[in-house]
Amino acid sequence: MIEYDDFVIQISPASAGEHTATVIKSPAGKGGVVRFPSALLDPAVAAGADVSGARGIAGPAAGAAPAGALPPREIGTRLFNALFAQGIAELFQQSYGTTTGRGRRLRVRLQLNVDDDSIRRLSALQWELLYQQSRDTFLVRSADVTLVRELDVAISAYPLQDITGPLRVLFVMSNPRGDLKLTDERAAIEAQLAEDLRAGENRRQLTPTFLENATFAALEDLLRKEDYHIIHFMGHGDLDAQGEGHLLFHDGARSGRDIGDLLKREKDTRLVTLNACQTAASSTLPAAQPFAGVAQALVKAGVPAVIAMQVPVSDKAAIAFSARLYSEIGRGAAIEEAVDSGRMRLHALAEDGEWATPVLLLRDVVPFPVVTDAPAAAKAAGDDPWGAPGPNAFRVFLAAPIAKLILQSNEIAAKLRAADGVRVVTPAPPAPGADPNDPLKEFRTGVQATLGSADLSVHLLGDSPGDAFTDDKLSTYVIEQLKVAIDTSKTSGLRVMVIIAKDALRGIDSASYKSFVDSLSQHYTDDGRFEQATVEARGMVADEVSAKVQRLRVARTAASPAAAASPDLNAYVDVLKAEAGLAGQLLQALNAVGDISRVTQAKSDGMRPPSEMEKEFARVLGENQLYVVLQGEADPPSPSPSHWAVYRWKIAQKTAVNNDNFAGVVALYRPQPAQGLEKFEIKLNTLPESSPARQALNALKEALK
Repeated sequence: MIEYDDFVIQISPASAGEHTATVIKSPAGKGGVVRFPSALLDPAVAAGADVSGARGIAGPAAGAAPAGALPPREIGTRLFNALFAQGIAELFQQSYGTTTGRGRRLRVRLQLNVDDDSIRRLSALQWELLYQQSRDTFLVRSADVTLVRELDVAISAYPLQDITGPLRVLFVMSNPRGDLKLTDERAAIEAQLAEDLRAGENRRQLTPTFLENATFAALEDLLRKEDYHIIHFMGHGDLDAQGEGHLLFHDGARSGRDIGDLLKREKDTRLVTLNACQTAASSTLPAAQPFAGVAQALVKAGVPAVIAMQVPVSDKAAIAFSARLYSEIGRGAAIEEAVDSGRMRLHALAEDGEWATPVLLLRDVVPFPVVTDAPAAAKAAGDDPWGAPGPNAFRVFLAAPIAKLILQSNEIAAKLRAADGVRVVTPAPPAPGADPNDPLKEFRTGVQATLGSADLSVHLLGDSPGDAFTDDKLSTYVIEQLKVAIDTSKTSGLRVMVIIAKDALRGIDSASYKSFVDSLSQHYTDDGRFEQATVEARGMVADEVSAKVQRLRVARTAASPAAAASPDLNAYVDVLKAEAGLAGQLLQALNAVGDISRVTQAKSDGMRPPSEMEKEFARVLGENQLYVVLQGEADPPSPSPSHWAVYRWKIAQKTAVNNDNFAGVVALYRPQPAQGLEKFEIKLNTLPESSPARQALNALKEALK
């Protein structure tokens, strides 16, 4: 990681038409007063690049640069000559020599007090374009100097504690008008991180969460439940006629101060990235509030670092910048270094000045976890990859997936590790060499050795088997490690779980791979060693794996002599595809109930004949004491193939009345109940208050309040 020396310049409010700049900290000392005229506030110097498809609330027309705008090099020269003159120039040259001589980088911190109208107008200038003619370089594009903005805020900053574990990143996706390529931005970020991981670099682990079709209310609810180290907004932003900054959510535009109020409680948040137009802009209107811009409001609220866009930004630039930014943060780079690398990426794509659009407002130096080569150290020390032996440890082998699913695999690993006593080992995929058989053979040997101590082997499949190592298209590390797991399970108590989302299953275009996936369901279904799960949506995969782990752990506890007398309670949950996002909450609540020994998440089988479905479903109900329907409509229409959950709900009611084997509770959960209806409604209840099923239902109702 690059280390920095600070060169802090404080700009004072204008007096008699002039601003005063002073160096208050540098490797060469303090001082170096410089005066420059307010005439520097030429609108042409504050103009941005002319971009199309800008991410502004007012629409793409907001992206046009005003007439008479100067080229970036001319703007940068004017700004540099005004600021780095006389004594400041001398201190800058001395500090530059001292810092680079020690192999460090000079961080120019431009301190601006936006409480003053004249400083706020000065902050509207594109300081990121500072251009030093003597070195023929823009400072933020040089190898040894960077620039950050520092707002003078009268707040007591909360202490930044060291982060342990992976960096949790929340990506907030808001595109109510449908005119932005947010799915492309998400895909670019996921692809870049997956590529980095495949390269085998020593990296920080980033655990992403994507909030799609984001409303401000949904963001508030998510932040209430989980803490995130980085929050990234992708969507529209702008300044209104009164000079106040806004972000556009699916439930309307919200001001920077509204968002700042939300983040005041987020003490773990280190960085907020605003990939939207004019989110770093300050209004030049005399009556505007000092911290009315979105980025400024977040700094005022206490966020240590904010990356925002000072002028309109195009979709293309926003996507490229995001992918490079998180690639660099994952590599272990400081925020300043990551932002500069993102700027260089934009410069490489087009010489249009958009590389200067990102602004870094830094309240404090932000400590992220130090990247260490922990796996190599453990290997050198001869440590067991599963850690120290423990009687309560539950070991999950999370098989390395294809590249496009690596981020989802990381999400599953983080969710499992958060559970007490669960240990997860994920092997890195091998890199093909000159002889492709050698790395694969070595990989199989390593997988076999690790699986010998595992309780569960989880294999996340996608729409392709991955890159082939031999002439056989199915000879990939994804398929080979699954073959090793199946072979191991034949002679041990290892359980194997294969999981795939329906959209991935539908996307398979390889006949041999499709045949292989279809054949997996035939393995060991009678003795329970093998399970193939197909979920409705990709977002449900982590919950399905967590539910499997919970079932096995509870079953193992129940099998012990101390737990022999514990009641056995099974639950069956029906989930409409439209409510897949809530399914995880429901399953998590059920798995938190101690009496539940198994939770079965229903799969959509609406295309099967009703008679066949009724017979099969009645058999399934006979194996459960609690049946719950997650219903998205208060009064659904008549049963039809498109309303299979409603049809099964009617079967469940009939079964409970006519089948003596089903003496359980049937319940209906409505995420959005109609007026006069309960959110959780018990339709049939034949069990006494003291029964395990009734206790589980009561606990479930409390968890879902």
